[in-house]
Amino acid sequence: MYSDSALILFSSTRLFIRALTLCESARLSVRALSVPDAITLGCGMCLGLTQDAIEPACQLLQKEGIAGRLYSTHPYNLIKQWKYFSIQRKHYLERRIKSVDR
Repeated sequence: MYSDSALILFSSTRLFIRALTLCESARLSVRALSVPDAITLGCGMCLGLTQDAIEPACQLLQKEGIAGRLYSTHPYNLIKQWKYFSIQRKHYLERRIKSVDR
């Protein structure tokens, strides 16, 4: 039986589909779920994650610039959230940091 330890919510269906595709291609234990009634945020869809997939999924989505909110499942509590940075913005910031370090 599949047991969700956490949920990741997204602000749009486009981000949700992108996140699902990335996580599945990375072979993480995730599944598509509708957002529970107790949570009134997001696009209506979320990722359900097993305990071992939580950290790798969060790292992957942050690296790819996909914003999300991580919730525990029992009870539903916000654990962590990260903002969207476009890939171009991310590379720009990385170049700026490197130029300042010199």
